[in-house]
Amino acid sequence: MRAVEECDGDDNDGDGLVDEGFDEDHNGIADCMQSTYDVALHITVDDIWDGTIDGEPIEAGGGWSHVDTFEWELSSGIHVITVHGEDIGEDITAFIASVEIDGDPTRPRCRFHAFIEVFLEGRLA
Repeated sequence: MRAVEECDGDDNDGDGLVDEGFDEDHNGIADCMQSTYDVALHITVDDIWDGTIDGEPIEAGGGWSHVDTFEWELSSGIHVITVHGEDIGEDITAFIASVEIDGDPTRPRCRFHAFIEVFLEGRLA
């Protein structure tokens, strides 16, 4: 008689897979192994910006001298934060951001990848 898989971090049925069938949200982490974290994003962008987290809009602020802070409770897995900045003076735009997980900006279980696209209009003189 073959053992039944349980959601416990072990391969109970001996098929080489761990906790298969226990990932309802399809994020690659078995539901019994997921955790939730308090995540904070601190960001400043020159001059105006908008963004999303997991496809949902972020109510953006703006202005290089102002730091916006956003907080979410997120489960284990991959979450995507996008930022689109625009410089009103059309010279240069930039952003500075930090991410804290459970109040710790150096939490070792977090990986942060930045992807930057540059859009140029017209000819450079």
